Amino acid sequence: MKKSKLSVKVSLGICWASAVMLVVMILRFPAILAWMFSLRVSNTSGLEELIKKVTWVFYALSPFIASAIYMLIRLLMNLRAGKTFVVANAVYLKALSWCLYAVGLISAVGTVFYTPYAAVAFASGLTGTLLRVISDIMRSAAALKTENDLTI
Repeated sequence: MKKSKLSVKVSLGICWASAVMLVVMILRFPAILAWMFSLRVSNTSGLEELIKKVTWVFYALSPFIASAIYMLIRLLMNLRAGKTFVVANAVYLKALSWCLYAVGLISAVGTVFYTPYAAVAFASGLTGTLLRVISDIMRSAAALKTENDLTI
């Protein structure tokens, strides 16, 4: 049980750090992207236009990424409070899967501008589906727990 509590604390810390990193990325994304490309690309022809397009895709992804982080934090706070098999967790997982589907769809469109978005699209779609299945399992577990709690 102690390792489980530690795992939840570590996961919460990672989520909060991710939220801070997302805010920094939102505020400084074009500059960060320009710096990253300058390290790898010698021919800067058309680079400014590429940065602009990749930035637009990132900004389209940002609300869904922020929502996903929020859902993870809510889920982890429930786990920390000992609320494992509750319907709210299934709802958070389902909402998280929708966020990942949106990230996958936007990334798939972004592939037109920047091919590496294809990996993000694939991983998001697969992870969204996995979370959807886990959400259904969680919902069933919550129903079983409620039924069990009512049994004398």
